[in-house]
Amino acid sequence: MRFILLLIGLSANLLLADDIQVSMRIIDEKGQPVEKAKVNIYLAFPKAQEKVSRDILTNFRGLVSNLVRTEAGFHVFIKKEGYYDSELLDQPGDKNYFREIVLPRKINPTALYAKFYPGWKDEGLKFPRFDEWFNYDLKIGDWLPPEGKGETADIRMKFNREFKGEWFIGEQKYQEYRQLPEYIQKSEEEMREIWGVWNMRIEIQAADKKGGISKMIPFLSYSQLKMPHEAPEFGYQKNCTLTEADNNQEKGLFIRSRVVTDNNGRIVSAHYSKITGVPFTIIHAGAWGFIHYFNPTPNDRNLEFDSKKNLYQPTPKDPAYSSQPYQLPP
Repeated sequence: MRFILLLIGLSANLLLADDIQVSMRIIDEKGQPVEKAKVNIYLAFPKAQEKVSRDILTNFRGLVSNLVRTEAGFHVFIKKEGYYDSELLDQPGDKNYFREIVLPRKINPTALYAKFYPGWKDEGLKFPRFDEWFNYDLKIGDWLPPEGKGETADIRMKFNREFKGEWFIGEQKYQEYRQLPEYIQKSEEEMREIWGVWNMRIEIQAADKKGGISKMIPFLSYSQLKMPHEAPEFGYQKNCTLTEADNNQEKGLFIRSRVVTDNNGRIVSAHYSKITGVPFTIIHAGAWGFIHYFNPTPNDRNLEFDSKKNLYQPTPKDPAYSSQPYQLPP
């Protein structure tokens, strides 16, 4: 009898858990509420007679609330004219779901040099060699000679890796694969490249004495505009390190480069760039997937990209030419 009562209680709790009060507060990048933003909630698995989708407008406090009945998560689309769209997929943990969403304003979209490196080895940014420093031009999007056709170094980068002595498929499966016809003739080095587990690290340094790299910051992964509109004026450091722990992390960096100083060492001119992961992808073969943006106007910290005005023009020789979606996110 006690067991039956327990089952009845659990069933009742599960039914209650399907009724979720979804509440959100929509604010802009300054923390001000966004009124009359359209919030579309799309239910992945709605319960019987429940609408799959519904549209709600935020009130003057930027708040929206709705009771939904679903057996799984929901997709949310948020739009308002003059703001960047947001989109997120979420799985609520309890019956009362609340989340604050930033809807950045469209302030001053501008033309930038933007280049995309996909996250696979043939089209990511390929490092010429391991464990060596190479200078990179964020405007031209290439290494400096002799490795590439860049002209001015904005950053220096080095790709380090170390085999961990482990196999992605496990030791037992690796030994089985080792005997297969397609692998039996391969060297240990070749097998490491295919199945090995590696410690990987990309070191990034500012190329100028007064240049700098911002600390790694999380960004708004759900928003079209994922990082702040402008690069910061202060708070730069000389270097930054990315590891495999940063793979699939949605983060970004700001870069200050091409710095000109006066006789007293004060900065009178600099260029600003941003690097974002979509997410970051560090490939053990010595490649990196990411997007970089460069503002060609000195002292202009605006990095709000107008995706219809990309100053970078790919050529068929570009390693990622066939994959360049030349409307990149802002």
